[in-house]
Formats: sequence, C-alpha cells, structure tokens
Amino acid sequence: MSKITSIIVCLCIVSLPFLYSISGDILANELISSLLVFLLLFVVGIQLIYTLFQRGEKIVYINIVDILVAVFFFYCLFCILINREWETDKYLIYKWSAVILSYIFFRNCHCSRINLLIACCISGIFQSIIAICQDNGLIASRNLTFDVTGSFNNPGPLGGYIAICCTITIGLLYYVIKNKRNMISFFLSVALFIQLYGLYLAESRAAILSLVSGCLFVALNSILLKKITRKNKKRLFIIAGLVFIVGGWLIYQYKSASADGRLLIWRVSVDMIADAPCFGYGVNGFSKEYMIYQANYFKENPASYFVPVADNVVYPFNEFIRIWIQYGGVGLLLVILLVYSIWVNSNKSEESDIMKAGLSALLIFSFFSYPFSVFPLLLFYPFLCGLIKYRIYCNFRITSLKRILMILMIVILMIRTSKDILFLESVSCSLLTLYEKDGSDISHSDYEKIKGNANFNDYYATWLIQRSETKNERLKGIYPSCETYCLLGNYYIEHGDYKLAEYYFQEASFMIPTRMRPKYNLWELYKDIGQSEKAIEIANAILAMELKIESAYTLRMKRRIKEYYKY
Repeated sequence: MSKITSIIVCLCIVSLPFLYSISGDILANELISSLLVFLLLFVVGIQLIYTLFQRGEKIVYINIVDILVAVFFFYCLFCILINREWETDKYLIYKWSAVILSYIFFRNCHCSRINLLIACCISGIFQSIIAICQDNGLIASRNLTFDVTGSFNNPGPLGGYIAICCTITIGLLYYVIKNKRNMISFFLSVALFIQLYGLYLAESRAAILSLVSGCLFVALNSILLKKITRKNKKRLFIIAGLVFIVGGWLIYQYKSASADGRLLIWRVSVDMIADAPCFGYGVNGFSKEYMIYQANYFKENPASYFVPVADNVVYPFNEFIRIWIQYGGVGLLLVILLVYSIWVNSNKSEESDIMKAGLSALLIFSFFSYPFSVFPLLLFYPFLCGLIKYRIYCNFRITSLKRILMILMIVILMIRTSKDILFLESVSCSLLTLYEKDGSDISHSDYEKIKGNANFNDYYATWLIQRSETKNERLKGIYPSCETYCLLGNYYIEHGDYKLAEYYFQEASFMIPTRMRPKYNLWELYKDIGQSEKAIEIANAILAMELKIESAYTLRMKRRIKEYYKY
C-alpha cells in the first residue's frame, strides 16, 4: 500500500506544473487547488474508513509547528471576519485549504522522503527541458513577450521552481556522494547540469539568489565546514558576505529598471503598513488598495526618482510584505515564529537538512517574487514543512465515533467541492471566449460569485479597457488601476457627474505620472465643460511630458492639443 501511495504522490509532484498550465491562466490556482482538495479529502476519507476496521484508537501526534500552523489559519479567518470580507473571494478558501490539507498529508505520509525529493528533482528536469525546447523554438512559449516560460506563464515562476528543485538536487547529490551511491550520483549530476541550464534560460535574478541561499545552507551543514576551525569560519562568513553584496549589486545592475520598480512598490507598501500596522487590510487588500497609495505617493513626491518606473502593480514582489499588508504585523509575527520553530524544533537528519535547504531557497525567492500566486510554487511550503520531522509536543486519540463523524463531514465537503469545481470549469470556459470577436459578457450570477478574485479582476478589467465599456456598472467593483480609473471617469461623464469624473482622471494621472491617457481625458473634460484655464494648464503639462515610448496614439493626442491652441 505504501509503495503504491509513494508512486502516486511522486507522479503528482512531477505532473503538477503541467496540470497548472492546462488549467489556463485566469482561474488556474482555484481549479487546481479545488481538485487537489477533492483528491486529498477522498484519500483521507479512505484512510479513515480503513482504520475503522482496525481495533483500538488512533493516536495523532502534535508538534509546535502544527500548533502554529493552526493558530495562523484561525487568525486569518479572524482577519476576514473583522474586515467583513466573507464575500471577497470565496474560492480563495480552496487554495489555502489545499495548503493545509497537503501539510497534514505530508506530515502523516509514510512514503520514502528521498523518493519524494527525487520526484522534485525529476520535475525540475522536465521544466528545464521544456525551457530548452522553447528557447530553440521546438515548443511554443505561454507568453507572447517571453520566449522561455516552461509550464508557467512567466519566466519568473519558472526560475523559482527550477531553483528550488535545483537546491534539492544539490542536497541529494551531497547525500548520495556521502553514502557512496555512484549510479544515483551520476543521474543527479546530469540532472543538476540540465537544471542549471534551464535556470540560466529563465534569467530570473530572484531565482539565482534563492539558489545561492540554498547552496549556502547545504554548505553550512556539510562535513567539510564542520571540520573548519572557528577562526576560519569567521573569515569564510566575511568572504561569503562580501560575495553576496557584490553579487547583489551586479544582479541589480543587470536589470536596474526592474529592481527600481520593486523598490517603488516596497516604498509605497511602507505607507500602507503604517496606516494598518496590526491587522492589515484583509484578503486581497494589496490589490484593492495599492494603486490608490501609489497615487498619493506621487502627489506628495512629484519629482520622485521612481516616476520613470511607475506602472500598474498586481503583486508586491515580496510575500512577507503581502502578509503584513493583508494580515497585519500580528500575522507576520506568527509567520516568523512558524519559520523559527521549523528550524529550532526539527530533528537533525540529512533528509531534514535537504528539505530545509529547499525551504531556504523558497523563503529567499519569496522576498523578491510572488510564489503565493503560483500554485505549484506555493505547494512547496506544505511539502517541505510537512516532510521535515519535528520533536513531538503532545498527542490525542481519535475514537471510532469521531472517525465516523469525520467521514460524514468529508462526504459533505466533497459534494460541495465537486459543485464548485464544475462551476469554476464553466466560468473558465466563459472567460476564454470573452476576448473573441463576438464574445459576450459573463452572466450576472457568475460575475457575482467570482468578482472578488484578483486574477479575474485583472483579466476582466483588461477586457473592459479594450472594449471601452464605459457604460458597464461593474466598473465600480473593479480593483483600481490607471486604466480602470480612466474608464470610471468616462462612466461618470456619461452620467453627468463631472466632479467624480475629474476626481478619477486626476487619481489615474497620479497613479502613473508618465501615462498620457488620464491627463488627455482630463484635458477633454475641461475643454468640454468650458474650463479653458484648466484645459490650457493640462495641455501644457501633456506637451512637456517625457514619455517612455512615443506611439501613434500619443502623437495623435498631442496633435489634437496643438490644434486646440490654434483656436
């Protein structure tokens, strides 16, 4: 039974990125997580039924990490309650339920941990091979902008995924060399070469940093370092620190504009944290509030160094900042305690060291990217944390009556989950036809159920922008961005509310100061309502703007403004 379970779990690990890719880009997280929840509920239900036929009570062992995971989960529910966000994104519960259930599953999994880690290595090989094929034009990329994305829609998540798998491969390679398993070491050496080449093609700086941190952890736990004297260790740490600083500076210089964009996001995020430091803004709080804060930042700092790199922002590019913004300082403190308890309470073993190396890489990647928004990357957390062995803190017994009640509850949850899977599949199909030439808008009932989802919001807003849907009442529920605020401004013009139209155009112009469209809309508004002084002031500002890219659209707007001066 354990061998069959091990094979199934290994296959799931290898195939997860492929399942993610075929689920589409919009509701992929929700579809895969709900399917995983259904599968895990089914497995747990079968195990409970099997134990019913065994005599005696089942003993469940609890450690401090389990307790902290449970505390953080209930704290998140508390934040949703105090922010009154039960209707924000009801399908988000599947993503985090899948994380919790996966953690419970791997905590109680009797599969060989080495085999599961090798499955991660194989998964990294597959993603690297796909990247190599995409680079050579043999497989199409999943993004029109980037040539190499693997099974993901962006090279960033691909790089992070390969970097974590690569860290695990390095840990395994050290483990098998130490235990003199020559055949496996040859396979892992080849795997490491393929993964490093795939990582090179992904060109992800965050992934490189995460790989370096994982390798450092492996080195710190190696026999060679343990033999070095304390004095030499200090020298080694100083050298490693200098290399890290110089390497970080070189990585920054490689794509400085992108790095400055992240620095702007983090700077604006500080203002968000200052206004809600304890309990945060709740689920999707970053998506709903960030662009408003960015507009306020540029109002107060019109000559900021960050003006050229300002753009619409979907992710904070730092998951710890996201946690602080959405769940407050209390939530962040719980996460820090959780990470600390993993290191302190884990048993000393080579397998645990490999998993902690992978976790180190994932944590560093989380400082510079958005693994919480990419389900295969997010699942590395319960996978690695669940497989690490910890010291037992307490235990409790599950009687037969409790098992029967749990089975009944699992059946109810499986029925509910299956209905939601069918709904999500139906909505995904509707969204795929949205951008077609004759594509129709999604129904009111479907929209009301899914409107709180951040990915859907971004996708649907883009459709409204392309269609210039200024009469659509749903504009009021769309998360703020420069373009959606321009649409809202036009919406209120059509409804005769020029004050609100002016407000939304002004806010949009502050969100991205280098974007001409909101200022042009504001100029048209002033011109049409007879406020000539304001119209001339905005016209002068538009003609003096330094644009990132001069296009036919911006040239046409400037020509119309120059024609206005003639009259």
